[in-house]
Amino acid sequence: MSASRVNNIIKKITAHNSKRLYSVLSILWIVLLVISIFAFSKPLSIEEQGIKNNIVQKTTFDYEVDLLPSLLHPGGGTVTPEGPIFTKITRAINLSINTQVLSDKPVTVEGTRRIICRLIAENLWEHDYFLRDTQEFNLSGTDNSLSGGLISIPIEQILGFFDRVQEEISAYPDGYTIKIILQLTGVIRDGDQEIPIDSSPELTFRLSNQTLELVGEREFVSETPIYENRIIHSTFNIMGKAIAIKNIRIIPISILLLLTIYLALGYGYRFYEQRSIQSELERILKRYSKRLTYLKSNPDAAERMVLDLKSFDDIIRISEDRDLPILSFHEKEDSAIFYVIDNSIIYSYSPEEIAADREISSVIGSDLSYAR
Repeated sequence: MSASRVNNIIKKITAHNSKRLYSVLSILWIVLLVISIFAFSKPLSIEEQGIKNNIVQKTTFDYEVDLLPSLLHPGGGTVTPEGPIFTKITRAINLSINTQVLSDKPVTVEGTRRIICRLIAENLWEHDYFLRDTQEFNLSGTDNSLSGGLISIPIEQILGFFDRVQEEISAYPDGYTIKIILQLTGVIRDGDQEIPIDSSPELTFRLSNQTLELVGEREFVSETPIYENRIIHSTFNIMGKAIAIKNIRIIPISILLLLTIYLALGYGYRFYEQRSIQSELERILKRYSKRLTYLKSNPDAAERMVLDLKSFDDIIRISEDRDLPILSFHEKEDSAIFYVIDNSIIYSYSPEEIAADREISSVIGSDLSYAR
């Protein structure tokens, strides 16, 4: 495709657009550019960690004592102690252990459970015996309860065991401790995630001066959140409506590209027109500036014939043939008229775009003939 044909196509595209339209389109282009930069500066999505499920493991030890008749408790029987337990009037401790696994969403709990009574002579020895043998469990839901029923701890037998061991080894400890240990093994499953069950909550009594005193807590609670990564797609609010950043990237950038091409063609053509007007003048001044004689005003054309020439080459040829100077008058900074004056004839030339605005008397071609 020839340059003239391309030039004509561009001229048709931009011919009917006013400066106001180009101003509006330029503002729109800037707005779209800002939106596009904003859209590409934000990620399409954000990975956020949130709580998928929350699991609470809770074990509670509740106990009562079975008393012999005494001055403090004439009728004997079962009571809930509010202080120390007096071993002289206590037959047994009745204990219940309840374990719960609570969750916001259903989970599966599976494993084994057994209960141990651990007798400890401080700094000397320890002895374990089972209050409940190993039991398996497999539960599911949001409220899973493991209850082992009522367990009786024979205080009279335990005290007798302490006395017999002490007599046998002839060693006297600083004190005795009784621990009731709930041994749990297993896991809590939430989908493909596993959490170990809290293994050894325990209830501790210290034996001293014929009394048993509770040491530590009766309730044990642990909380385990399960996290998941969620993908949140980035949005942009326009007039109260959330639009995905992905769409903002596609739509404005497409319009921006088309508008860029349109404005580039328009402004490019205008720049090309402006440059083409000045290019010949600049070329002439650069090449022939030393041969030019500059005038302050137009030469007097009264009683002279003014001939407008077709090219600056004609001015050069006439100047050289007649040995006459080339005169130059600059009407303004970006325009000029060049003259060769031969008695009553004034030969003139101005760049084509400038000459189009002047009244032409006559045009002489490159095959100009004149009297020598």
